[in-house]
Amino acid sequence: MKREQILDEALGLLLQRGLKRFSLSELAERLGVVRSAFYFHFPGGKKELVEAVFSREEERVLQAMEEAMAGAATCKDKLRALVAAKLDSVFNLVRLFGVTATVGGELASYCRRSRNQFLQRERELLERVLAEGMAAGEVRELNLTLLVAGLQAGLFEVTEKVALAQEVDPRPLSELLVDVLFSGIGRGGGA
Repeated sequence: MKREQILDEALGLLLQRGLKRFSLSELAERLGVVRSAFYFHFPGGKKELVEAVFSREEERVLQAMEEAMAGAATCKDKLRALVAAKLDSVFNLVRLFGVTATVGGELASYCRRSRNQFLQRERELLERVLAEGMAAGEVRELNLTLLVAGLQAGLFEVTEKVALAQEVDPRPLSELLVDVLFSGIGRGGGA
C-alpha cells in the first residue's frame, strides 16, 4: 500500500467523520488492511497520519494560491486570485466529500488551533503581496504586520463560512473580501 493511497482515503474519512470520529480501524477496513499496516508509513499512528493529511492538503492550497497569483499584475488582482484559489480549494473539498457543518466546524477549530506552519506560510504570502502593493503605490503605507493579521483573520472567517455553508459560491465572496479591503487600503479610497 502506498502512502498517497492512505492519505487520500484518510482525507475522505476525516472530512466525512471529523477528527473525533476518525479512526485507524475504520481506515484500515476501508483500505482492506490491518491497522498495524499504517505504522510503516506513519510510526506516530493517528496523530502523525492526521498531520500528514493536513500538511499535504495545505501544501496543495498554498500551491494553488501561488499559481493563481502568478498571472495577476496588480496587488488587488493578486489578492483576488489568492483568495479565490483558497476558497475554491476549500469549497471543492467540502462539496466532493459532503462535509457536514459539524465536521466543518470541528476541522476549522482544529486548523485555527493547530495549523501554525500553514498559517505562517499564508501570512508570508499575504505580506509579500501587500508589501509589493505598497512599493508599487497601490496600497497606502500601513502597519504591514497588522494589515496582514487582519486580512488573514478575515480570510479565515470567510473560508470557514464557505466550508459550513456549502451552497455559498466562493467567487463573489472572494471579490467582496478584496473589494472591502481595498476600500480601506487602496490609494484614493478604492483602487
